[in-house]
Amino acid sequence: METNIRRNFFLYLCLVLIAAGAIPIIYAMIVFPAPPPIRDWNYVQQKKIGAISPQPDSFSFAVFGDNKNSITTFNSLIDRVNRDNVQFSVETGDLIDNMFDGQSEYRTYVDQIKRLQKPLFVIPGNHATEGSSCAYNRLFGRLYYSFPFGDAYFIALNGSHEDGPGPQQYDWLVQELKKSQSYRYRFVFMHIPLYDPEAGPYRLGHSLKETKVAEQLNALFDKNKVTMVFTAHVHGYYTGTWHKTPFTVTGGAGAELGGTNPEHYFYHYIKVNVSPDGVQYQVEKVGKPFSNIIQLFMHNMTEFMHSYILAHWDYFLLLLGIAGLGIIRWQSLQEKK
Repeated sequence: METNIRRNFFLYLCLVLIAAGAIPIIYAMIVFPAPPPIRDWNYVQQKKIGAISPQPDSFSFAVFGDNKNSITTFNSLIDRVNRDNVQFSVETGDLIDNMFDGQSEYRTYVDQIKRLQKPLFVIPGNHATEGSSCAYNRLFGRLYYSFPFGDAYFIALNGSHEDGPGPQQYDWLVQELKKSQSYRYRFVFMHIPLYDPEAGPYRLGHSLKETKVAEQLNALFDKNKVTMVFTAHVHGYYTGTWHKTPFTVTGGAGAELGGTNPEHYFYHYIKVNVSPDGVQYQVEKVGKPFSNIIQLFMHNMTEFMHSYILAHWDYFLLLLGIAGLGIIRWQSLQEKK
């Protein structure tokens, strides 16, 4: 009698778990998953900083890239930026990994960035243009845009393709750089770097795939005296100069790091201090650097599982319920023997 009561209790619990997991799945099959409750995010951020009057001659902003559905590391970065004295932030692409369905991952990402107490501008990375790519446009707006702040002009490019910006965006960039000449500083943001910082000066690899395109953009940046080009895509930190144009690769917002060399591979963001006297760049490390490949692997696996469970908790409930029913069935067969 006691065995039957226990079995019925487990059966009821398993049915509840299956229902809890199956109902959201069935709903998602009938109605497309509801996107996060935002629209034209970047335009809203522009209005926020545009309302600051008078705009300061001296200000700071943060730059980071490649969080790719990171949970613990990216949350730590957000907490650090909230405590830091910056007016706004820019993320240089790969906001999500886009390995599952895109929609649920963006919901997780939006929940994270809503914790930021200052405006955040984002640009697409290559993972935004794979799979559910239309979600990026619906949530964040235009793929490339610009805005002024203080004595600086900011140009955010759609640098998500290794082929380069394309003729329409390139023509737009030419005009924007002309406008930027009336400002003292010009900052350009794109996801994929012109050249591979790991391969050496002006070499291709984890970068644009055509030397001609990279050189064309480099010459345009040189001609217009761009203050700094910020990129990501390489999951680490590099800085240097492409001909006359300074660049910084900042891909340490939480994605799997690209290596174990502590000089380049650590989680971080860049704090940029702008003033009439010049521009200063501070590398702000987040968390502890990983000194060996085992620690790095364990961290990456933990982040992956954490983000997957948050995005697909209903599937785990469903599997748990099915496993419970399997155990009950096995117990029942054992009792009959």
